[in-house]
Amino acid sequence: MSVALRLPAAGAEPPQTSLETELQSHLSAFVSASAKPENSITTRDLTNAALANLLTRGDPARSEAWIERAYATQDMERHSKTFGELKWHTDDQTITDTNAIEFGTQAMGPLYLAFGDKLSNGFKARMAPHLIAALAGLRAHKVPVSYTNIFLMNLVSRMLIGQATGDGTAVIEAEQQLDAWLDATRHNGVHEFDSPTYYSADLDSLVEGFRYAARAEDRDKFARILDYFWTDIAASFLPASGRMVGAYSRDYDFLRGRGGMDVWLGDAGWATIPKKSVDFEKVFVLDNQRAGGYRPRHDSTSLATELPREVVSTRDEDPHHLRYLWINSKVSLGCTSGDYGPQDKLFNATFAGAIDLPQISIVPDVFDAPYGLIKSLDGSGHGKPTHLPLHAACVEQGGIALITLDLDPSAIPPDARGLATNVLLPSDAAIAVDAKPASCTSPGSTSVNPGSVISATIGGSTVAVRLLQVDPLPEQKPELSLAADRDGLAHKIVRLKLTHLRAGQQTSSKHLTVAFLIIARQGVAADEVVREMQQARISSDVKEKIWSVTAEVEKSRLEVARSTDDRKAIIRQLANRESIRASILSVNGKDLASSVLH
Repeated sequence: MSVALRLPAAGAEPPQTSLETELQSHLSAFVSASAKPENSITTRDLTNAALANLLTRGDPARSEAWIERAYATQDMERHSKTFGELKWHTDDQTITDTNAIEFGTQAMGPLYLAFGDKLSNGFKARMAPHLIAALAGLRAHKVPVSYTNIFLMNLVSRMLIGQATGDGTAVIEAEQQLDAWLDATRHNGVHEFDSPTYYSADLDSLVEGFRYAARAEDRDKFARILDYFWTDIAASFLPASGRMVGAYSRDYDFLRGRGGMDVWLGDAGWATIPKKSVDFEKVFVLDNQRAGGYRPRHDSTSLATELPREVVSTRDEDPHHLRYLWINSKVSLGCTSGDYGPQDKLFNATFAGAIDLPQISIVPDVFDAPYGLIKSLDGSGHGKPTHLPLHAACVEQGGIALITLDLDPSAIPPDARGLATNVLLPSDAAIAVDAKPASCTSPGSTSVNPGSVISATIGGSTVAVRLLQVDPLPEQKPELSLAADRDGLAHKIVRLKLTHLRAGQQTSSKHLTVAFLIIARQGVAADEVVREMQQARISSDVKEKIWSVTAEVEKSRLEVARSTDDRKAIIRQLANRESIRASILSVNGKDLASSVLH
């Protein structure tokens, strides 16, 4: 069934937005900040600002100065291991992030190909050896095809800078990368799947390849890839929340699932561009708004209105890592198995409502702060929120998800404040325990019986959660509670908290299994959803080192079986005693990937 939603007509020109005005405002502030030599600036901001300045009809000399400041950080020692690479910040003493060369060259090809006639001859002469070195840096950075955003950024920069400098070899190498990405995606799907942050970075590169690639065959390939991304985006888009919904590979917004895709969705006319969401990376959206840019096809636009829908997609070569997603008009439920990284969101439920309405997710945490507000430095020195690996194995069908986790409690750090598995819930929801309203408006904790059903209801839609299984540890019996604290309430979040260890406790146990049954329903009274969950028939047992969990809900039967020794080994994921058919991307059983990618 399709529903009437206010989405733009296919191929429609970009809506009138304040994107150019916002970028000009950033540029005005950047002029002052960059005029002070003592200010440390990222090299990508300098190059992206240079392109934004030219797109908004600024003084080319200003763009030249910013580019030269960025490339003054470049390693120009030909025999150096980091020859051609850029520093991330202008005051860095060494190369700290090998991805800086991709981010610092992303604007260079478009800038030269679109505005080369505006640049002075002296500037071009000074920059010539730097562009040669940049191509060497890009070539030396061996990016796996699974690292989606950097792989695409690398190949588009090599192609466009190669065109701008007349380096045919660089163009050919980029074309080979393009074919390699297409081939890998035809077989395994997008590895860095459905990220609110990195799908934006992917689109940034792809639209520039589509606009500036010299060969028509390459432009056609970029168009096909963009068609596929927007089909995937539409399949994961909940119109009534203005967001793509999860599961997500990487999501830096633990609470709301927002990122750079906010602007791309706003540009497409599918949502409103939120305030304070525009930075210099959005220069590529502005470039795409010009005549000749890419617009989502009618297939994608209409797909976003097809509700309800069941989405199945792949992200790697493991058939047990299917991504499942059920979307109705007012609520969605999605999950996937395995692990992606410390910012993955492997389970997600989203209600219709404002884009700031928090999502429901599962976050294992050791600092009693599962909101993604605490950031730690990664290997490149960037501060990012993190959580413990879920090691998930799940199956989902018809708005019902059976989710199992295999945590490693022995790996928690010495400074941990305990260990807990948290199910984050929006505090604006009507929250109940076994259909009895629970007050969560002030800091505090209420004990919950392990077999209880916790429900959250907004606008006639309900998500219900039931804990099915949790291992006790020798050091601590598990405790289940409905908890609220100041940080959570400030961000409109409460949580179902499953405490495994308290502060100061450690364990040598390497496996801690947890299982949840989660149901999403709309147009059904909350107490009916609770009753449905309470009447579910559950079994959980271990035989010959295989842990099997089964949940029967009404006419649906879900089963997950996994190894008790190898947390990566998933044995079975069944819905009504059958495996869900693997698909690169399908909606309601219809394959959508083949017609686009082939």
